[in-house]
Amino acid sequence: ERKGTQTKKKRGGSHPGKRPNKNRNRVLYHELLMGDYFVANPIYDSKDFRRRFRMRRELFDRILNAVVEYDPYFKCGVDCCGVKSFSTHQKITCALRYMAYGGSADQLDENLRFGESTVGKVVDRFCRAIVDVFGPTYLCPPNEQDMKNILAGYERKGWIGCMGCIDVMKWVWSSVEGGPG
Repeated sequence: ERKGTQTKKKRGGSHPGKRPNKNRNRVLYHELLMGDYFVANPIYDSKDFRRRFRMRRELFDRILNAVVEYDPYFKCGVDCCGVKSFSTHQKITCALRYMAYGGSADQLDENLRFGESTVGKVVDRFCRAIVDVFGPTYLCPPNEQDMKNILAGYERKGWIGCMGCIDVMKWVWSSVEGGPG
């Protein structure tokens, strides 16, 4: 072992005494998700989609297609035991809901049937794909005109000289216990 490295215990895998994987009914939950949002006449309309996914369906489709093209992991496949993997729509929905709602892996297990380690893998690969695919266009630092526009917007809200605030929120420290002021 090299100095400064730590060995992590490998998660999962087969070994004597381990209980079988949970049957999460992936196919059933794929069909439910598709029927709810992604068929010609879904149960939930575009307003519901926008509220729940925090984006329009067209943007979801664009992200889905770009991520699948970048990383084949997001394609639906079959594992070594012949079990169908989660669908592309399930994986993208899992990553987006985890990030958009700050949900726990347990919530995604209940709602989408993803185990904790699978959630971690999906979110990690999704984020890497998003940064690599969309980063050069959308994740660039602001230029001088962008900075002027941002600062002007903050000044209209009364936040003169404010830069680097979190989620466009003004923290009122006097109302925070132990905060300055």
